[in-house]
Amino acid sequence: MDNLRWDGSQQLHGVPYAYAASAAHHYAPYMHTQVAQHHGQGQALSQAAQAQNGAMMARATIAATAAAQAVLAQNAHQAALQKAAAAQANAATAHKVAKHSGVSSCSTACTSGRQETADADDQVRFLGDRYIVMEKLGEGTYGKVYKALLRDTTDTFAIKKIRIAYEDEGVPSTAIREVALLKECDHPNVIKLHEVFTEPNALYLVFEHLDMDLRKYIKTHGSMHDPAKLKSGVYQCMRGVEFCHAHRILHRDLKPQNLLVDVKAFRIKLADFGLARSYSVPLQNYTHEVVTLWYRAPEILLGSAKYATPADIWSMGCIMAEMATGHALFPGDSEIDTLYKQFRVLGTPDDEAWAGVSDLKDYSQAFPAWKDTGLAQVKQQGPGLGDGGLEMIKACLRYSPVHRLGAGKLLRDPYFNGVEVGAPSG
Repeated sequence: MDNLRWDGSQQLHGVPYAYAASAAHHYAPYMHTQVAQHHGQGQALSQAAQAQNGAMMARATIAATAAAQAVLAQNAHQAALQKAAAAQANAATAHKVAKHSGVSSCSTACTSGRQETADADDQVRFLGDRYIVMEKLGEGTYGKVYKALLRDTTDTFAIKKIRIAYEDEGVPSTAIREVALLKECDHPNVIKLHEVFTEPNALYLVFEHLDMDLRKYIKTHGSMHDPAKLKSGVYQCMRGVEFCHAHRILHRDLKPQNLLVDVKAFRIKLADFGLARSYSVPLQNYTHEVVTLWYRAPEILLGSAKYATPADIWSMGCIMAEMATGHALFPGDSEIDTLYKQFRVLGTPDDEAWAGVSDLKDYSQAFPAWKDTGLAQVKQQGPGLGDGGLEMIKACLRYSPVHRLGAGKLLRDPYFNGVEVGAPSG
């Protein structure tokens, strides 16, 4: 059959057409069988190829999965090594904390790994990425204060945490003022702000740490009957006030709780500038919701919207009397009660003693008429004052703000002659 070729005539290369047709009819079944066999072989080959490709793909998938598992295992191993290293570092830091604070290193290490979440249980252990909390020192209107240790050293700091309520006022204006004012302050009798950092819901102010506030110091060590020690304490407070006023800063919340003490060196520093603000001339109208009641000046209690540095000086007079006697001078439970306590000690003011007092909106001609006691009880309870100390308090507690001496003039008073800053604490 290979030699049979159709040439378009009645013959196939010399073979009659009839014979060619007969030959074709004879070989047709054979040819059909051959085609079918070839077709079956093609399908078999195709199926074999598909099976081979599937096997190769399966082997590739298994290999890729094994490789991925190997990578994951390696990553997990590295993570475990890092976690172990972090645990070792935390243990070392915990040992530092224990050594520095005297607490059990085991109890510190057991809790040092916890990150701060909600601090409702006050079990905060980390602030930022550099500070480890040792204890909570206190809590106020806007937040909490912690004693913290810098990770890489044994230096301690006081960290004020201020919550940021974005749904309300955001960052409190008091915090913004405090940061803005303290960044300008560099004085041995003013608390030092070291740094500020933030987290999504809180602002942190990092201050130098001192042992306790003046109120706690008085409760612990008693009133200052030693004249040299009392004089040193008042002098340091007044220096801090003078610095602030020279930089046009009103503190507006001077009280023993806001004066911090380094017990060993007997260093005193002004702190908590949350209500402080800068002032300018001419004076503006300010809120009267400032200064804790017991230390609030009478012009503010009587409704004056304009006040300035004499308000801080009044507070200093109250603080000095408390340092000498161990008791608050005007411990009122309301504005009118505080006023009446002032009047009982210093006498009820009138226009003769305080020009223009009757024009203040909360002044009343019906106020009881008390006489000035001359601070007799303060003199009796504060033997460390002497005549010079008593006159210093009187100068601070003059009713008329115009006649109250400034901090600079008070520091030049003979009472402070020979004063030694950092007197012995005994």
